[in-house]
Amino acid sequence: MGQLAYQSWLPALPDGTPLGPKPVLLHDRYLELYDRFSNAWRVTNQTALFDYGKGETTGTYTIKGWPPENGPCTTPGSPRAEPLPAERAAKICSRIGDASQKANCIFDVSITGEERFAAVYRNSQ
Repeated sequence: MGQLAYQSWLPALPDGTPLGPKPVLLHDRYLELYDRFSNAWRVTNQTALFDYGKGETTGTYTIKGWPPENGPCTTPGSPRAEPLPAERAAKICSRIGDASQKANCIFDVSITGEERFAAVYRNSQ
């Protein structure tokens, strides 16, 4: 993400403005991170390195108001993740040799419920 600005909980805004210490209230943190910070760094049509189809812009791929402040944290049009018990995820990830990668695999599989993450970890060993 970038170097943290001095005494700031996030990197500076593009114009160099630091955001200062982490707000105490969760609502204020949400506004700082998902409104002020993310909108300041949002890719624009002028800064995008991608080519877009006819009638598409960066706005085509921007979901305003996501993630929601009070959940559920689902992407519109996508199924909701169904977590798996950590014990089942550990069994699915049991063939991962590196302890750190195995822990990451267990976390990813258990949080998302997506067993195919284990194949990615196995293939990257």
